[in-house]
Amino acid sequence: MPLRKKRNIFHICYPISSTNLIFKSYMCVYVLSRRWVYQFQSLLVIIRREYRCHLNCLKLMSFLSRAKEKRNRLSLLVQKAEFHTDTHSNRPGHSGKESRVLLEEAKRWGESFDKLLSHRDGLEAFTRFLKTEFSEENIEFWKACEDFKKIKEPQQITCQARAIFEKFIQNDAPQEVNLDFHTKEVITKSITHPTLHSFDAAQSRVYQLMEQDSYTRFLKSDIYLDLLEGRPRRPTNLRRRSRSFTCSEFQDVKSDVAIWL
Repeated sequence: MPLRKKRNIFHICYPISSTNLIFKSYMCVYVLSRRWVYQFQSLLVIIRREYRCHLNCLKLMSFLSRAKEKRNRLSLLVQKAEFHTDTHSNRPGHSGKESRVLLEEAKRWGESFDKLLSHRDGLEAFTRFLKTEFSEENIEFWKACEDFKKIKEPQQITCQARAIFEKFIQNDAPQEVNLDFHTKEVITKSITHPTLHSFDAAQSRVYQLMEQDSYTRFLKSDIYLDLLEGRPRRPTNLRRRSRSFTCSEFQDVKSDVAIWL
């Protein structure tokens, strides 16, 4: 009688096809788990890297904040030092030689308007006087024209001419100067192709106005008399306006005043 083969209990419970399926499933789970572990480790590396970058950014912001604070403190100290220097230099008897030189120069300023503008301190004193009369746009325009005539590059001529026109010449300019209609019209037409002499007529007109009007009052002002007598500079607190009146605007002043009456 032939011997019967023993059958494996595992084969009885699970056929061969089921065993392969379970083995493949375990392998898939193992591979997926290893992949998930690798992705999780990569994610941890990215998180650590971002965290370090965040810390570096915080340190950089803190450093910049401290540097800005130190810079503000340093600028404050410099301003205080300059203030004390100016206060000390304005005391009577601080520099007798310098006072005598300034006194001699101030006397020459009374000889002609040209000598006043040709001296740096005279120009500064006259500018302070015009601010008290709210007509500093005249001297600002004159100085802008003087700087304009020193330009050598053609590209800067066009750019600077446009800036002067928009600031002093055009209607409703921030510091519009008092010019006649013909002079303003000539400048307006030539502003597209300006030259170094485009503002000569306007500058001459403003120069004459200052010489005939403002200069005579400057020689009688406290600013000039204090310089002649060697008195210290007086503080002036002025409320500056945006621009001066022009000839065309004086016609409307009477009607505006009538509103309040």
